[in-house]
Amino acid sequence: MFSLEQSIADWRKHMLAAGIKTPVPLDELENHLREEVQELVASGMEPQAALAASIKKIGLPSPLRAEFTKVDKESRLTEQYVIKVLVYTLWFCLVLPLYLYTFNKYDMNWVWRSAGIANVIFGTLAILYCEQINARFPVISNRLRRRTIGISAAIGGAAGMGIFMNFILPHFPLTMGQLVVAVLWGLTVMSIGGVTLAGLEEAAKRTSTTTE
Repeated sequence: MFSLEQSIADWRKHMLAAGIKTPVPLDELENHLREEVQELVASGMEPQAALAASIKKIGLPSPLRAEFTKVDKESRLTEQYVIKVLVYTLWFCLVLPLYLYTFNKYDMNWVWRSAGIANVIFGTLAILYCEQINARFPVISNRLRRRTIGISAAIGGAAGMGIFMNFILPHFPLTMGQLVVAVLWGLTVMSIGGVTLAGLEEAAKRTSTTTE
């Protein structure tokens, strides 16, 4: 005996086996399929025939998978572009001008000035070559393990910055210029945790796209 729910469940399994594994697109497809079936049944068609017609209208798994992969890739590229613009704006329009202002306004010995210049070089190279850096992150297929490592690195960086600002920095009588250099270096170290999390996720996405 024909069961609409069982048939839709079988269709969903077929879609999963074909590679459409992202929950949101698959759920949207199922909702669309159910709406099509309901409309055809309301017009007088038998449920089994309505389901077959609806599945044919939605399309085969392989073309759908290719389309979802394309949309997902375009979405990731757009997200990466927005993040890159924000990072470039923050670094080149805020951090670098702050350093230039600090170097010109405050007197610092060669050690602190060198530390500031080193931070400028390090940060600029990291931003300009961020794609090459991300490409070197290892691929960790286990999502829980990947997130644990990345989040631990991010939390560790934030905790380190908190300890530095609250328990270490107050014990040193720094001038304003030295304070700017110390804080920006602290923020740089803290950002490594976030970069680790983003790099691991990007490596996993890149490998998933290549496999597909």
